[in-house]
Amino acid sequence: MADIWRRLYFTYWILSCCVLVFKNGHCQLSEFSNGKCEPMRVKFCENLPYNETILPNALNENDQDQIALQLDTQYRPLVNIECSDQLIPLLCFVYVPVCTVMAKPIPPCRKICMQAKAGCEKIVNNFGFPWPDVLKCENFPISGLCVGENYTSSSDITTSADQNNSVTPKLPNQPDQTSDVTVLENVQMLIDVGPATVSSIAVDWLTNKLFWLESYPSRVRVSDLDGHNPTTLLSKGLGDAKSMVIDPKEGCLFWLVWVGDLYSRSATIEKLDLKTKKHTVIFNITQDIIPNMGRPVDMAADLKNKRLYWVDARSESIQKIDYHGKNFEVMIKGGKYLREPQSIALFGQHIYWSDRESQSVFKALIGKGGKVETLKTLTASPALEVKVFHQYAQPSAVAPYNVTLIPSSAVSGYKQTFYYRLFSVIFLSMIIRYVYVDVS
Repeated sequence: MADIWRRLYFTYWILSCCVLVFKNGHCQLSEFSNGKCEPMRVKFCENLPYNETILPNALNENDQDQIALQLDTQYRPLVNIECSDQLIPLLCFVYVPVCTVMAKPIPPCRKICMQAKAGCEKIVNNFGFPWPDVLKCENFPISGLCVGENYTSSSDITTSADQNNSVTPKLPNQPDQTSDVTVLENVQMLIDVGPATVSSIAVDWLTNKLFWLESYPSRVRVSDLDGHNPTTLLSKGLGDAKSMVIDPKEGCLFWLVWVGDLYSRSATIEKLDLKTKKHTVIFNITQDIIPNMGRPVDMAADLKNKRLYWVDARSESIQKIDYHGKNFEVMIKGGKYLREPQSIALFGQHIYWSDRESQSVFKALIGKGGKVETLKTLTASPALEVKVFHQYAQPSAVAPYNVTLIPSSAVSGYKQTFYYRLFSVIFLSMIIRYVYVDVS
């Protein structure tokens, strides 16, 4: 009996050492817990509405001085560009996670990561670097226990889970700087590409197909508009591809490919003929043509005149060629409208583009010497993409090509058959080995 009481007392003592102690609304973990809460001293995160962090973080780092140095040296230049107001919260939730009642750091929600990545990834890529591995959004949960699902006007931090089990830090009051901007809602995921990154998409309104570029590994893929039956069109000789455009009337896909490193950057414009499935390079963009040329960041197609237009950030210009890579011409060069061009679109007789430095969207007549007009200047952040939605932007025609998609069920069945056969071979080899050993 005494032995039983000793065991119960020992169990009670162990459990008591692991209990969370609350003081002034903040949690403190005992030394027996996986992590330990401590006052946050990282100035990089001082404007976020929490003052205690739990360390070590998910990267197994527990020295705040080293974390502060790492944030300042690696991410401060990107933060200064103000590419996304979610970047600092994302970095802080990863490197100096908020202290909660949990014994381990709670990861940021994937939503806040996707918002930060949408605003900043293109800038990182423009300088020749991939999105950091520690910030890969697929590493963070879509739902469940996570931090940063959404923000409210309260200055307090909410550490209780909501109906979606997300833990929501609430930022102080912020002015609404997008009251006249329409925000897309009810966004749905069509396709999960796994570890790959989608760098660009194009919609064929004639055959109701969705094309996209993937990187890591690089390939061109296509599916129905609802995301069903994804099929790989091209997976060899693609390189660092981006900014895909389509002319379904001609049956052609075009995209940009960066070549070389950050300091010797050049690029190519490549074409995939959907009728013949032939992949060719139609134009080389190098600094031999224009000084400092070779960093195209976005491209658009003039379907009526069969021309390709692109913005080059290094030479601060808008250029064009025809579908065969001929008749190169610089349309607009330099000036205050193209200091850091970001995207381009065409409609009717006008070119539209966005500029990061001025945080504005501009418009000009197609042709040299056209007057440039400022359509809108954004105060919160620059426009990353410019798209035109109009029925005239998608003229009717008969598509000159046909793409055969591999049914999703066939792919699944093939995989099941493959694994069944693999398992059968392994199982049969084990039986043969057992019989052989048993007989011997």
